[in-house]
Amino acid sequence: MSEAATLDLAEALQLAFAAIDAATQALEARFMPEDSSNLNIRSKYPGAVLTDADMAADKAITDVIHAGTVGGAIYSEESTARDDDSDLTWLIDPLCGTTPYSTGLAHGVSTSPLSGPGYCSWA
Repeated sequence: MSEAATLDLAEALQLAFAAIDAATQALEARFMPEDSSNLNIRSKYPGAVLTDADMAADKAITDVIHAGTVGGAIYSEESTARDDDSDLTWLIDPLCGTTPYSTGLAHGVSTSPLSGPGYCSWA
């Protein structure tokens, strides 16, 4: 039986919420610093910015997922893909809305959907 077939979806959802909570804490701790250079805003590619807040949220999410028992590969927008040869894949966007966030607008979300054969669960 595949890993996805034996997955406890309630446990996976609980892990996804814990990961998003950790990312939220990382983002709130860095929101609207007195000196915006503390965000270390840089260009990821034309039209897209990246900040230290993105990277901190990414680390928070991946740390929680790695500490959990659900398993799965991790593919993140901001960090190197980690593959554990699994049927399951976490698709991470640690800060969807970096540009507004970096200008002090509280418009952004963190996402950590889990995908496997026949389903995709969003948190």
